[in-house]
Amino acid sequence: MKKKVLIMLLAVTMSTTVGIPVCAADFTSGAESVAEFSESFVDSEDVSENTADTGTVSEEADAEEEAEEAEESAAEQEETDDAAVSGELEASEEADAEAFAAEEVAEEDITDEEDATPEFNDGQKDVLTDSAELPSASKKYPSMKKQSGYVYTTTVKNVTDNDYVKFVPGKTGIYVFRMDITSFNPYSHRNETYTNSVYNVYNSSFKTINAADTRAAGYTSFKMEKGKTYYLGCTEGSKIVFSGEILTDIVSIKPVGFKDTSLYTPIDFSRTGGVGSRYDAADRWKGKFKLTYSDGKTETISSHEVNKYGVGINIYVVYKGKKSSPVAGKYDVYFSFEGSKAKYIKKNVSVKKLSSMPTLNGSGTKTFATGGRTSYARFKTGKNTKYRIKFTFPNYDLGNVPVFIKQEKNGELEGAGRVMNGGTCTLKANSVYYFQVRLFSSLGENPTMTLKVTPVN
Repeated sequence: MKKKVLIMLLAVTMSTTVGIPVCAADFTSGAESVAEFSESFVDSEDVSENTADTGTVSEEADAEEEAEEAEESAAEQEETDDAAVSGELEASEEADAEAFAAEEVAEEDITDEEDATPEFNDGQKDVLTDSAELPSASKKYPSMKKQSGYVYTTTVKNVTDNDYVKFVPGKTGIYVFRMDITSFNPYSHRNETYTNSVYNVYNSSFKTINAADTRAAGYTSFKMEKGKTYYLGCTEGSKIVFSGEILTDIVSIKPVGFKDTSLYTPIDFSRTGGVGSRYDAADRWKGKFKLTYSDGKTETISSHEVNKYGVGINIYVVYKGKKSSPVAGKYDVYFSFEGSKAKYIKKNVSVKKLSSMPTLNGSGTKTFATGGRTSYARFKTGKNTKYRIKFTFPNYDLGNVPVFIKQEKNGELEGAGRVMNGGTCTLKANSVYYFQVRLFSSLGENPTMTLKVTPVN
C-alpha cells in the first residue's frame, strides 16, 4: 500500500510542479523508508513518462492490485510446501538426537579412534565448519585426551566460536575447565595468549548443562558422569589449549620463601570480601605457597596468582573491635582458599599506624613496597608548595593516570585532590600527604614502585 501511495505522490508532483526535482533525499525519514522509497522509485519510471494522463496512473494501480493477489496466492502455496519441509526437518532432528545418544560410552578410557582425531587446521575444514551452531551427530570432533590421573587436554587450531571439542570423563565428579587462547591483538599487533573459562557445554542430547555450584573453582566447573559424552564450545582463536581436571580439595597450604613484614592501618585493610569480624589484608609478603591436594598432587604458586582451578588466595585478619579498621597491634594473619578448610596462619604480624610508614621527605626519589592493586606512598612537604609527582613501576607503564592525594584525619584518610602522574600539584608547606596509585595489571611483576617528587619554583 505504501508503494501505491508513493507512486501516486510522485506522479502528481511531477505533473504539477515543473522544474522542481524529486530525489531520495526528500524522503529520508529512516532507513526503512529510504529502502522502500528506493524500490518504488525504480518501479515508477513508467509512471513518470505518462504523468499527463491521470487515467494511466489508475490503471497501473489496478494492475498492481492484481499482482498483489497473485503474490498472496503464491505465498499460500509456499506455506503448504514449508509445512511439508518442516516435517522432514523434525524427523531429521530426531534422528540426530538418537545418533547422539548412541555415542555415550561406558568405558573409562577414550577409544583409539578418538585419540586419532585431528586438530582443526586449514586443510581439514570438513572436521568443523563455521556454520555449525550446535554440536552435530554428523561431525567428528577432536577429543580431550587423558594425561595423568583425571587430567585431560587437547589443542585445537584455527577455531571459531561455532566449533566444539569432545569430552568423555573417566570418573563421575565435578570437572573444572579452562581455555588458554592465542589470538591476534589488534592493539599490540601481535598474537597474545590469555586464559578463560569454558561457558558453553552440551550433553549428547543437545541439552545445555548448568555450571556446578561450588566456590572451590574460579573457572567454570560442571558435574559430569563417567562414560557420558559432552561437547565444549570454543571461542575464536588461532590456537586454544583446552584443560579439564576433576576437582579435588586443598588439604595443605605452606609458605615458601616468606619474609617478615608489617601491615599499615587503615590502608591495608578492606571489607570488600570480609564477613563479620573478618578484614581482608593487603599482600605485602609477595611470597609463594605450596598447595597439596587430596589426590596427593601439589603445585606452587605466587601469592598474587590463582591455583589450577582459578582461585586466588585470601589474606585476612580477625578484628572484633569497634573501629572501622583494625587498630595498631599484633594479629594472626590467615591465608586460605574459597571452598577449602585448609589454612596457613602467620602468627603475631605487626599492624602499624600510618605515621610509621616509610616516608619521602621534601623531594627526591624513594622506593615503596606495593600492597596490592591500590598502593600508597607517604610524603612530607618542605617549604615549597608546588611539586611534580611521578610514579614508576619496574614492569608496568603507568602512563598518564590520576594520582589521588589524601591526608589523615582522626586515623582515616580523606581526599585532598588529585594530580595526573607526572603532573604538578599545589600542597601545603610542611605537611604530610599520602599518594594513592592504582596498578591495573602485572601485579606479580611489580612488588615495588618508585616515587619521584620534584619541587617546582
